[in-house]
Amino acid sequence: MTGGAATTRGPDDRGETLLELVISLCIIGIAVVAVLAAVRLAVDASSFDQRRVEAKSALRSWSETIAARVTDASYLPCASASAFAAAFGYDGPARTGYTASVAQVQYWNGTAFTSGSGGGGACVAGDDTGTQRVLLRMTVADSIYPGFTSQLWVTVRKPCGTTSPC
Repeated sequence: MTGGAATTRGPDDRGETLLELVISLCIIGIAVVAVLAAVRLAVDASSFDQRRVEAKSALRSWSETIAARVTDASYLPCASASAFAAAFGYDGPARTGYTASVAQVQYWNGTAFTSGSGGGGACVAGDDTGTQRVLLRMTVADSIYPGFTSQLWVTVRKPCGTTSPC
């Protein structure tokens, strides 16, 4: 045959149908969504870890500041958590959603740490022998990510000075 002869197709020459293309696109779309969800989860986890590390770092920095500022004259015997916070409050960088607080102060009475042996847990003269254990707390609240609280116990000692014996 010459000229306008029709060509015949073999069994392997057929094309894809529209249904096969739509199914392929659906599979690719599902795969892309799954990959993007995994990336989003990784970003969220990284952000949460970063905020936790920043909170711990701020607590450590605060504890070092307290240790540097406690002197013989500035030591507060039988201090409450609010009095301790007023004297040695957090003065680090302010970040939105981060709240620093002094949660608890305990006193060394010679044998153990106590919150006070007086009525209602009040400190009496023999409770504070010059060593305090202070619980520092950093609470992180955010509208996007779950909040959490980091805590750090710090031991504060009254330094030897001219007014106090060692």
